[in-house]
Amino acid sequence: GPSERYTFVAPRFREPTVWEKYGLEINIGIAVLVIQAVLIASLLLQRRSRRRMASALEESQKHMNLAARAARLSLWNWDVASDRLWATNYLRARAGLPETPIAFEEVLAKVHPADREQLDHAVRKATATGEELDVEYRMTEQDGTVRWIAERGRAGQVNGGHLLGVAVDITERKLAE
Repeated sequence: GPSERYTFVAPRFREPTVWEKYGLEINIGIAVLVIQAVLIASLLLQRRSRRRMASALEESQKHMNLAARAARLSLWNWDVASDRLWATNYLRARAGLPETPIAFEEVLAKVHPADREQLDHAVRKATATGEELDVEYRMTEQDGTVRWIAERGRAGQVNGGHLLGVAVDITERKLAE
């Protein structure tokens, strides 16, 4: 009743904390930073992995080139569509071919005239059908020496694409026969 006293307590206004005001934005910012850190870490790991793989590939390629030289092998790759043929050192050096990729006709010009048609036919058949290339022919070196070459290869893609293979100097075997 009338004897009760009411005390009026004024509400206190307190300033909201930064977290209360900007909690969502802070959480989003932290999440973005964490995601960026994870992406950077994964990119660094991928980069290190790629460097290791590149180093291993380079080492493997050195071993393969050494083995190829020792066995008198020459690896080659012919991009049929652009008519660019690339070969490793052994065959190029023996035939006097440039280090840059060349046209197939330039290779045919180094082949003994009696074997050109046979080689051309075998190569065209392998690229058209996807069958294995297996051919032996004579090649004339820069100094006029005739060497026997055996080539084995396979089309990377039928009707165009690439023809990949290996050429082996079999002159000593042919002379022994």
